[in-house]
This record gives sequence, structure tokens and C-alpha cells, in this order.
Amino acid sequence: MQFPSTIPASHQYIVQQVLHYFQSHFSPLGMYANGSIATNTMDRWSDLDLTLVFEKEEALLACWNQRDSWELPILHSYEADHRKPFFKVMIMEGFIKTDVYITLPDRIFPFEKPPFVRLYDPTKALEKVLDYSWSYQAPSQELINQIAMEERKFWGWMIFDYHHFHRNDFYLLADDFYTFRKMLQAWLGVWAEGKVLTGREFHDHPSLQEWKMRFSRELYPSVSAASLRNSHMAAMEAALEIKELLQSNYPLIPWATTSSFQQATQALWKGLSC
Repeated sequence: MQFPSTIPASHQYIVQQVLHYFQSHFSPLGMYANGSIATNTMDRWSDLDLTLVFEKEEALLACWNQRDSWELPILHSYEADHRKPFFKVMIMEGFIKTDVYITLPDRIFPFEKPPFVRLYDPTKALEKVLDYSWSYQAPSQELINQIAMEERKFWGWMIFDYHHFHRNDFYLLADDFYTFRKMLQAWLGVWAEGKVLTGREFHDHPSLQEWKMRFSRELYPSVSAASLRNSHMAAMEAALEIKELLQSNYPLIPWATTSSFQQATQALWKGLSC
């Protein structure tokens, strides 16, 4: 096994422990990694993103059904099946976060995205599977409809927050920005990749770096009247700009919020004196 040059010794030890254990007990077809280990950009704080590939469903289930008794240096663990099936997050010795996903060759996609590095592939079975040409995938009609629905909610929420601003519910308003950021990030993901991106994918996406920096400057308000007014105005401006981007790609999105309502809502917030 050849490791990337940036992998710390502590992480290398964990990878070796994981591979040795699963080889000895469950005979996977192979194991590969993605994330920072694949891009050779690791440091001591990096996660390990490991995938074990089994040839048959029976072997996969035999491994997964024993997940609570895996003999590894685990300090803490939990299952993250809200992200994908057969996915376990472990805090390993040295407090190294280690994500282990187990799958079959024909189920790797769409859950995994390159680059990949094969760590164990004795029969070269993974070589062909991972040699996948990735391209932009158009979003489903369901996702398009979801964006249109969320856009209506977004502008309604601006009025809701406007009312609470006058009640000095500033902590409530600051909390709302977690939801606003998630909405706007989801729309940008659909524009850039045709899908909703994870937080890490949004953070790393080369086409979204300017948006990431803009969000960090403008959409993390403090609990003060001026900061909240400015952040709400920034969120509305961002929503309109992202709508234009989406409209250029998907002219049939069933937008329902009128321009006059959007402009009136912006005027309400702009007129606030702080």
C-alpha cells in the first residue's frame, strides 16, 4: 500500500488497522479513499474517508451486521445513514475522525465523487469501477419544484422576520440565518452541479469560492439591530442574484413570488432605522 506524502503517521496507522481488520474478518473486494487523502492535502486535523467494497450483498450485510463489535481502536461512533446507507462515523485512537462506508461496486455512485485513491485492490476490480467520467447532471423536476417552493418560503420568512425585528426578537432572527444559508447554498449547488451539495462540497467547490466568502462576510449576523438589518438585506440580494443564475439554466422553474413583492419587502428592511 502506497500512502500520499501528506498523510500523518497517526492517520496511516488507523488506515492500516482498518484494512488489516476487514481483510482478516470479512474479505472485501477492495478499499479506496477519497477526500484529502486522495488529493494529498492532509494534515493532523484531517478526516479519513474510507470505502470498503464487497463483491456480494451477503458479504456486505455480514460485515455491517457486526458493526457494533468491529475490533478497531474506536473511542466513539455513530451511524450516519441520513447521508447514505451502510455508513459509520468513528472517532478513532488519537481522536481521528474516520468515516467508513461499505458498498457494492454498482452502488458507489452517486454517493461518492472523485478523486479516489485505491488503497487495496488485489484483483484490480476497482480500477474499472472508479474510472468514471463525471459530468454535470441536470436536476430532477422534483428538485426544481422544491427550489420554487423554498423561494416562496424565503420571501415569506423575510416578512415574518420583519415583524419580529420590531419586537426585538434578535436572538430568534440570528438563529434564522442557519436556515437562510442552507437554502441559498442548496440553490447554488443546483446551479453549479445540478444537485444539493453537502457543506464540505459547497466549501470546496471551485465555482463557489466567491459565494462562500460573501456568505461568511454577510450572512453571519451578530445579535444587534444594525447587523440583523444588513444581513437580511444581503440575504435578499443574494437570493435575487442566485435566482437569475438559476433562471439562465432552467427557464421553466415555476417561480411564484412576484418582483413587486420582493421589491416591497426589500424596501421595508431598507427603511428600518437602527
